Amino acid sequence: MQKPDWEIFEPAPVKYQLEDLEKWTRREGIGTVTETKIRGNGTTDAATQFRNLLRLAKAGKKISTTVEVKARNRQTNLELDVTFKADDAGLETPAAKILDDIGRWSLPEFEGTINLKAESIPINEIRELIKNTIKTDDPKTKLALEIKPKREK
Repeated sequence: MQKPDWEIFEPAPVKYQLEDLEKWTRREGIGTVTETKIRGNGTTDAATQFRNLLRLAKAGKKISTTVEVKARNRQTNLELDVTFKADDAGLETPAAKILDDIGRWSLPEFEGTINLKAESIPINEIRELIKNTIKTDDPKTKLALEIKPKREK
């Protein structure tokens, strides 16, 4: 479902997503956003990277954060489904611990979404955040973005 005022970037390998984001910001002249959703999926390697992305996104910033995570394993001797949602308060301990644990479980399926909301978030900060935390050369890790640009009135 298309949301007005949102730019949607469909799931793609991280390297290409970063390139598309850069082209879009240059073409549209976007410097800041008010909200962005970063959705990553892959194996549990992506879970550890997702956790790092979350830590850096929150570090010393006045930013409202919500997270949704799904992890799954279907093997003959183990069936496991993990789903949770957390906001800023929930992310301090329980959700952070669960994310750390998921990163050690070696699961074949992981999906995490971080929703960042603030008065003004520089788009370059988001790009650097992704570049510094998510492996850009892993073809199994896909990234999707939804971005609400800050429109000058």
